[in-house]
Amino acid sequence: KQWYQRRVRAGKPGVGKTTLVKYLLETIPAGEPISGFYTVEVRGGDGAGRIGFDVVSVTDPSSRSKLARVGAPGRHKVGKYTVCKDGFELHALPLLSTPSRVMVIDEIGKMEDLEQQNEEQQ
Repeated sequence: KQWYQRRVRAGKPGVGKTTLVKYLLETIPAGEPISGFYTVEVRGGDGAGRIGFDVVSVTDPSSRSKLARVGAPGRHKVGKYTVCKDGFELHALPLLSTPSRVMVIDEIGKMEDLEQQNEEQQ
């Protein structure tokens, strides 16, 4: 029984793409090999609003790393955010190389694409 298919969902920020990913993860049968990541907003204290994004492992939500932050050092920017290249390379990329039948990639966008652009420039 094949219960999974390739799916791509695109939409503007805040429409529920990550919420859908988290819901779908709950429907995957126990023991099914999965890998990948989703992203979550990081909010500052005292109502400071959104200060960045983290990459979160689909198999261990406590395992997370910085994807982008306001005011972080670095040259890769997307709007007001600086992409935390090391966090993405050291955390998210290994999650994508784990053998599994189900691969989750919650974000494919400017922040993630900057790494490929950087490699092409070298």
